[in-house]
Amino acid sequence: MGLIDGLKNLGSKLRIVQSVRILPAAQPEKTPTRSVTLAELTGEIRAEEIRALAGLPEELSVPFEKVYEAAGIKPGEGGWTIFTIKELVEKEPFKSMDRLTAQKMLHAKLVEAQVPAEEVVKDAVSRDQALDAFEASLRAKLDARDVLRHRKIAECEAQIERLKKEAAVLATEAQEEKKRIKDWKTRKRAEEKLLATAVSYLLDQPVISTDSDE
Repeated sequence: MGLIDGLKNLGSKLRIVQSVRILPAAQPEKTPTRSVTLAELTGEIRAEEIRALAGLPEELSVPFEKVYEAAGIKPGEGGWTIFTIKELVEKEPFKSMDRLTAQKMLHAKLVEAQVPAEEVVKDAVSRDQALDAFEASLRAKLDARDVLRHRKIAECEAQIERLKKEAAVLATEAQEEKKRIKDWKTRKRAEEKLLATAVSYLLDQPVISTDSDE
């Protein structure tokens, strides 16, 4: 989820981000709201630490909690985080409430705990920033790795082509050599026949081999 989408979603739940629209005169009582700026919800994250984390060999296995830790994200003074809200709204009694009732009760809990709603939203925005920063560093690293990988693939393909040509040359040489050997053996047998014929005038027993066909 992007920064703006996160703000809209979380802000609507906590009633600190308002959308202006024309409503009928009679409306149910609403939870009090307060306008805040994007700058107020944007925190500082430790970019260098996040880049170092993304540089680890097992970068895709890094838990999100490690990313938040590297970014320097900590709960506010009240100890509330966006996950506190998540856990509350996912169980009773909030789970069974309509949205407006749940918002009012959640607002009451925040007031009771003396935790500003914007502090919790700022926690969520900071986590989103940290994840986006980690992804950006990760993307840069993976893109660089991909360039090297494709370069290596190209080198391997070039080497394969070179080896194919070398293999073709060797195969041709083998065929040519096989033909030359065959021709040589034909000449050898003819020569041996000549020798055998000449020796036959001197001996009755054959001493020259003339059956060297394989």
